[in-house]
Amino acid sequence: MSGINDEIIRSQKFVHVVSCNTHGTASLLKTFCGSDLNNLIKGDFVVVRRSEDIGNHERLVSANVVARHLDAKIGTHHAIDVVDLFNTLNVNCDITSSDITTPSQLMHAVRFNIELKNKITQDEIDQLISENTFLSVTKKFDSNVIFEQGRRYGFNGRIFSHAIVVSENLLIEDNAIKGWAFVPQEGNSILSTLHAFLLQVNHPNEKEIIRKIKSDLLRGEW
Repeated sequence: MSGINDEIIRSQKFVHVVSCNTHGTASLLKTFCGSDLNNLIKGDFVVVRRSEDIGNHERLVSANVVARHLDAKIGTHHAIDVVDLFNTLNVNCDITSSDITTPSQLMHAVRFNIELKNKITQDEIDQLISENTFLSVTKKFDSNVIFEQGRRYGFNGRIFSHAIVVSENLLIEDNAIKGWAFVPQEGNSILSTLHAFLLQVNHPNEKEIIRKIKSDLLRGEW
């Protein structure tokens, strides 16, 4: 995942790029807890999934469908994959995830509850989000409105941010952050795929290229 464990995959023949919801969850953790998650006590995530791509009509569900927890402690594959991702850096994280699929073909969303070791304020949260170029914010509450913004103004109609935090709807209590973020389907894993190739071939201009790509494709607000 770009921005998490870049150097681990340099010159590697094979790379597993994690899912879009894993991107969103991991990016939220890194933003609020630090690169080595040294400010994390525990996190709980509820992933609200769209059921299929907007161009498909194969598995659109007719009602909400709850996913089975695959691990008795960690939950669904989203948290399992995040744990595996940070384990590549020898970083352990205490997180759980659950998953429900909805009758939608637009965007995923994640409800996060992150408990930190240190107290945090709204101003500090805003600063941390602004420092992570992979995260965006929005004042909108409707996924269809954000999806339409991406269709109109995103490169090739996509949103490439790891997650879009609903910035004016956070619950902050001493050292706990609770809130919602929208997750832009496969768009957020495209940058990791491009970055993985640059790292795999050890491209001499890797840092400059990925900086240019991020500058062109990522937006701070939707």
